[in-house]
Amino acid sequence: MLFVTLAACATPGGEPAPSPAPDTAPMADQPTVSRSGERHVTIQRRFAASSCTQVFAALTTPDLLRHWLHAAGRKLTASEIDLRPGGSYRHTFSAPGRSAFVMYGTFREVVPAQRIVQTEAYEGYDWAQLVVVTDLAAAGRDTVMTIVIEYPSKEICDRDMPNLDSAAAAYDGLAEVLAQRPQ
Repeated sequence: MLFVTLAACATPGGEPAPSPAPDTAPMADQPTVSRSGERHVTIQRRFAASSCTQVFAALTTPDLLRHWLHAAGRKLTASEIDLRPGGSYRHTFSAPGRSAFVMYGTFREVVPAQRIVQTEAYEGYDWAQLVVVTDLAAAGRDTVMTIVIEYPSKEICDRDMPNLDSAAAAYDGLAEVLAQRPQ
């Protein structure tokens, strides 16, 4: 699992569950990973002195992603993004002496600087697609990012949970990229 690609993704009626309030979000250097039910995981991170627009750009721009996004010790070496509802993305991660890791999916909803809903799948994995909801909310001069991952089954969620702490740690790199950008 790469994205923190993520309380319940949807209520029983199919409506998105509310994100936790930004003022209850973790401090900038303390991402949180929590499980909600059998198939849902939430990752939350506060980015200091960064606008929602800046965080959104760092999540959706290939040149910025290359500076911080990694998977299981592999660097992002190729990224294609068609950022629109129905558009797709494909990220390839590589490391010397290791096989490539490919993550891909389709965007279901894109609201610039506010929300991304996407599917997420991995080449070589027999998992059904995940649904990842990323919400951005202003909290003073900061931005709180809340990612909710909905897994297709409890078993897949159980298998992926150990990976999520390292995935959440990848957002330290995002915080560094944001700190270097003009406000």
